[in-house]
Amino acid sequence: TSEFVLCCLQAALFSGREIPKASMEAPAESDAAAAELIKVRAAVHQHVVKLRDPDPIVAARAAESLFELGVKGGYASVVATRNREEIGSMEGVFQGFAHLVSHGTDEGQGWACAALAQIAFDNASNCIAIVRTPGMLTGLRQVMENSTRDSKAAAALAVNNISAFSEQASAIIVQAEVLNLNEADPVALSVLPYLQSPIASSICKYRDGHGPFQDWESIARVPGVTAKVLESITSSRHPNMVLSREPPLLPPLQALCRGEYTDARTDAVGALNHISRSQQARSVLLEQFIVRHALGPALQAEYDNSEELAAIVARATMAIANLMAHDPDAPQCAGAEVQAGGD
Repeated sequence: TSEFVLCCLQAALFSGREIPKASMEAPAESDAAAAELIKVRAAVHQHVVKLRDPDPIVAARAAESLFELGVKGGYASVVATRNREEIGSMEGVFQGFAHLVSHGTDEGQGWACAALAQIAFDNASNCIAIVRTPGMLTGLRQVMENSTRDSKAAAALAVNNISAFSEQASAIIVQAEVLNLNEADPVALSVLPYLQSPIASSICKYRDGHGPFQDWESIARVPGVTAKVLESITSSRHPNMVLSREPPLLPPLQALCRGEYTDARTDAVGALNHISRSQQARSVLLEQFIVRHALGPALQAEYDNSEELAAIVARATMAIANLMAHDPDAPQCAGAEVQAGGD
């Protein structure tokens, strides 16, 4: 309270205005909430900057701190929800995570993936921003393929949560119907109803003169790209617009389903279940014979207890149901009758 009064006195002194009586009173509940929000934003900014710190320990601790903010009070708490929104809206946050996932130590990669899993929880905007960040899918794939057990599981959980809360993100994860704005020519862009020929040509000319677009906001600098056009680009679903060429995450998810680590396998199957809900992504899953090469092996693996097996069965069954509902006669669904638990 004394600090608040002092701030009021200083503000009045520098403004030259008379001090209102109300300003001398203790802050109301809304003032306390505003002060807390300012504190959270300052902390988020500090941690985001440190994601790129050359000291790998500092970078890992920053990711861990952002993870803790994303789960503060519990996944569904008001505080955690607010924190996830603040983290997702902080400039440079996902670029920082992409850097750490790609170039950090195993510990840094693990905490970065764990934080991404929480930031994605129940926040579709964050999910889409994550998968659209240049280098992010490349980094996640590297972690799932080459890191230690815990980091692989954290990366699989991140993909699971991202796909759980955004069907568009699911499509981008498997690179279904994507169009790279940094590679598309004017002809490819001009067929889109919101990018007629003059704007498409202008985008390509600006890109060729200034280099690839590093973020979506930079597209607004292109002559002719209004706020409405930019909104159409970023919200496009047919195709899904991206800014970089990224590898699909289906191969490492399949490998984790066939792998030895139960925790990573469980989240990989969960991710495939969520991805199978996306109409755009389902065709990719079917083309890759996901039942035969991922879900079947996961169901036939050995498990230490019935709870682990039940989790796999539930998720795999829902994924197979989604695929069969899409095309029950597809040969890619062959093997859906596979028995669980190595039977």
